[in-house]
Amino acid sequence: HLVGHLQLPLPMGAVGGAIGALPMAQVVRRLGGYQNLAIMQQVIAALGLVQNLAAMQALAGPGIQAGHMKLQANALAIAAGATETELPMLVNALRQGSMDLKHAQQYLTTIRLNKKVGQSKDENRD
Repeated sequence: HLVGHLQLPLPMGAVGGAIGALPMAQVVRRLGGYQNLAIMQQVIAALGLVQNLAAMQALAGPGIQAGHMKLQANALAIAAGATETELPMLVNALRQGSMDLKHAQQYLTTIRLNKKVGQSKDENRD
């Protein structure tokens, strides 16, 4: 279970300035139905706290971590010089082994050598 507490200064205006000039600000203010500025500040602080807790919960789970690692593997594969057809193989190799540029380049060399060996075998069959 996540438990949070948020205490911060939240200076904001509810009358005048952009609030009076921007139609969307007026709509949002009416939708909120805030009785006074203090309640509006509490709602905004609560939304910030909820968003922070949701982000912490998401980061603690496997989904975002796995997604981040896949993005990292893609970035390394591109940095190593993988072509569009080599990219999936290199990303898979990176996710199975060490994930750094040096290893990405080594894996890419191996992928390319294996591809050449496969092409040579195909040529010998013809």
